[in-house]
Amino acid sequence: MTPKWTRMLHVDSPVLTKPFWWLSALAAIGLLLSGYREVAGLGAASGLNDGYSWGMFKNFNVTVLTALGSGGFALGLLVFTLNKRKYHTLLRTGLLTSILCYTAGMIALAVDVGRPWNLFFMADPFVWNVHSILFEVALCMTAYVMICLDFENLAPLLDRLEDLRFPPIVRELAGHARVFVKNAYPIGLALALTLPAMHQSSLGTLMWQSGPRVHPTWQTPLLPALYLIMAFVLGLAFVDVVLLASCAAWKRPIDRELMGKLSDVVSWLGIVWLAVRFGDLLGRGQLGAALRLDYYGVLFA
Repeated sequence: MTPKWTRMLHVDSPVLTKPFWWLSALAAIGLLLSGYREVAGLGAASGLNDGYSWGMFKNFNVTVLTALGSGGFALGLLVFTLNKRKYHTLLRTGLLTSILCYTAGMIALAVDVGRPWNLFFMADPFVWNVHSILFEVALCMTAYVMICLDFENLAPLLDRLEDLRFPPIVRELAGHARVFVKNAYPIGLALALTLPAMHQSSLGTLMWQSGPRVHPTWQTPLLPALYLIMAFVLGLAFVDVVLLASCAAWKRPIDRELMGKLSDVVSWLGIVWLAVRFGDLLGRGQLGAALRLDYYGVLFA
């Protein structure tokens, strides 16, 4: 019989393991190098310059990490908008992957931006450049992390604080906080479904704005839609990977029925993305160029 996953199961497993310490050491090295970059400048650290700070890492820390962190967004859409309540069990995992990926992306964004001191101007609406696509991305990402994801991840924390191991005053405050979270959740949810849709599509707009600097095989007005659909695909697929890795690490049974249905959603979304992608190439007359056996054709494949 296929086991059914439920929430709030206690996992009796150590946290401070050897992989934890190895990864912590790697993170510490990264933070030290980030500190060097802030002191020495982007040019000395990367070979780029402070005026033109774009590099391969931009696509990783913003595009990839926010797409991998879209699991909470995609699952929220499935559960609360499309009323697919069977995925509710997976929602906390999706929200956890979202806050981890987005926070890492925001930290990396502060490191690789050319003039990081200008980030403080985001707090002053009177100097906002409302015509900047990158500003819209930065503002929506910041609001999504600091308001929506922090708020949505409060519920698991409050569950832990209401445990009998904590003093009565802590449990009482957690109970009051839970009432607030319950009453404000519809507003937080509305924001959590709006902000990611805005900045994921705007990332596509950012590349479309680059004009002829992007090869015609990839340059299309449909980039915002392609970015948004791919965020759903990668976000849900990453939740799949995290769940499988967690079950393997903690020797937990797998809810094969639920995982199978989630994988079906990922597959169908992937098919939709491919249909839009190839339909766009065909409509713009670029299908032949994409399938040509040259450098760009190989990259496309």
